[in-house]
Amino acid sequence: MQAINTLSVKTFDVGPMLNIVYLIWDNNTKEAAIVDPAWDLTEVLNFIDKKKLTLRKILLTHSHHDHVNSIDIVLKKYDIPIYINKLEPHPIKKAKTKIERTHIVPIPKKSDRPPQTPQSFLSFLDL
Repeated sequence: MQAINTLSVKTFDVGPMLNIVYLIWDNNTKEAAIVDPAWDLTEVLNFIDKKKLTLRKILLTHSHHDHVNSIDIVLKKYDIPIYINKLEPHPIKKAKTKIERTHIVPIPKKSDRPPQTPQSFLSFLDL
């Protein structure tokens, strides 16, 4: 696993409810993960291209529509796995890996809003 000081996180406010899409990347390898791809991802995808990042994973905090409604847009451009908590009551059929809580390492949130579902989490996996 890479050292925390090599990671960067950028947030993007998207959609009518100003959901937060996170982009996490390793500054050394340029490998990245997107968290909760929803709504208009133009700014996010342009940032990935501009920084010459390689998107490796989709991480989902939970399966509410406003957090997952742009998964297909990402998958059209990138053939990458989707990760979601295995306790999620509304599974994403395209998710290849279901994460157990023991694998979770929190990532700083932009706000102190409480989780929207009991299974909600931000996770980090080796990029």
